[in-house]
Amino acid sequence: TRDLYIRWQGYEKTEIASIRAWLEPGDFAVDCGANVGFIASLCADLVGPGGLVWAVEASASTRKKLGAVIQALQLPQVTIVPNAISDRRGEVVFNDDSGASESNAILTDASSAQAGPGVCRVETVSLEELLAPAAPRRPAFIKLDIEGAEPLAFRGWPSLHTTQELPMLLFEVYPRGLGRQGFTPADIFSALPLNRYQLWHLNASWPNEWPEYPRGQPFPLPDPFKHPWPTHSNVIALPKEGVFASRAGKL
Repeated sequence: TRDLYIRWQGYEKTEIASIRAWLEPGDFAVDCGANVGFIASLCADLVGPGGLVWAVEASASTRKKLGAVIQALQLPQVTIVPNAISDRRGEVVFNDDSGASESNAILTDASSAQAGPGVCRVETVSLEELLAPAAPRRPAFIKLDIEGAEPLAFRGWPSLHTTQELPMLLFEVYPRGLGRQGFTPADIFSALPLNRYQLWHLNASWPNEWPEYPRGQPFPLPDPFKHPWPTHSNVIALPKEGVFASRAGKL
């Protein structure tokens, strides 16, 4: 597994370093929008055989590649979940584009005109319902890269506002993808318990539209509602309270 990271050493270096510092053997991690499993396999390496990783991937074509990667790396602690994350259980129209991961997204009436040939129906699940069967085990880390459905994911996770087992969050802020779902970046943060998290912005745009935010360098994010969002960004959210909060010092 480590050889894979060496080959991809230029990819999201700060995010990878943060995950490495955070996760411990035996932890439970959830990768929503797992794609071919780069982050999921990293998490599996860190949590070890006694840990648990759920790799959530709605795209059937991508899921075949994900399964091949997990099998090749021999990671039995990884479970592949074939759902789209939303705010409730149900079914959505989904664009399964094997050639462009950014197009693997829930379709709305406004975005259906951009659909490719792989339109299908996919079952959805909320984070609240997804995590319930694992109780009392709670995730230490959750990643979301779900092409604009992040507001739905956080709306469908009400216990995040009350739990004492707040995980570290890593999520994408992709204004174009959010717009296709009828959202803006503000909708993500309106659904989060911001008083319980410390936020850091990572500019992942290329080319860099905001030279004051060098790519890959974490910047404090005191007010996400007034922040100028580049084309692609990641946000690291570190819990300020709860059982995992003491790990923030390692970052």
